[in-house]
Amino acid sequence: MVKTSDDFWKGYTLESWRTFVQHDFGNPSREMFYKFLKEYIFFGEHSGSSFCEIGFGGAYDFKTCFKELDDRGDIRYFGIDRTEEFVEYAKTDFPGYNWEQGGFETLGERTFDITYARHILQHAAPEVYQDWIRAMLGATNEMAVIVWHPKPSVEHFHYDGGWNCTYDKKTVDNLIRSLGFSIEEIPAGDEDTFYIMRIQ
Repeated sequence: MVKTSDDFWKGYTLESWRTFVQHDFGNPSREMFYKFLKEYIFFGEHSGSSFCEIGFGGAYDFKTCFKELDDRGDIRYFGIDRTEEFVEYAKTDFPGYNWEQGGFETLGERTFDITYARHILQHAAPEVYQDWIRAMLGATNEMAVIVWHPKPSVEHFHYDGGWNCTYDKKTVDNLIRSLGFSIEEIPAGDEDTFYIMRIQ
C-alpha cells in the first residue's frame, strides 16, 4: 500500500478542524496567491472560471478568499479533500458549496479552468507523485498552481514516509513540460515556491 499522510489527519473534531494548521495562517504564500488569483480573474477577463482546490484541508483559503469570489460569481469553486471528516465539516460550516471527498486520483475526466494545490504534493509517496501531477494537469483547461513546501530540488531526493518529501526538480519540470504546460517559478516567503503552469 502506498503511504500518504492520511494518518496525520485522523481524529479531528469539528472544533479542532476549525483551527486546522493554525500555525500556517499567516504564511505569505497565502496572501500572494489571493492577490495573484484576483488579478488573474479581474484583469485577465477570466470571471466565472471553474476553480478546483485539491486538498482544501481546513477550508481556510476558502473562508478567507475563495468563498467571496464564488459568492460574487468570479469563480465557481469546487473543493476536494481525501479526508472524509474534513468534507463533512466543510459541508457543516459552508453548506451549499461544492465539497467532495477525493483527491488527484479521483479527478477522472472532469476539467476545470484553474486547479490549485497548496502544501499537498510533498505528502505524495514516490510511487504516486508523478501520477498526481499528471492527474492535476489533465484536469486543467487553462492554469494550474502548485504551492510547494519544500520545493523540488536538484540537490537531493528525500522521502520520510508521507510528510515533507522533496522530489527531483529535473524530473518534475520535464514531466510538466511534456504535458504541454509552461512553468513560472516564484519564491513565496522563506520556504514556499509557486509553480504557475499554463497550458501552451
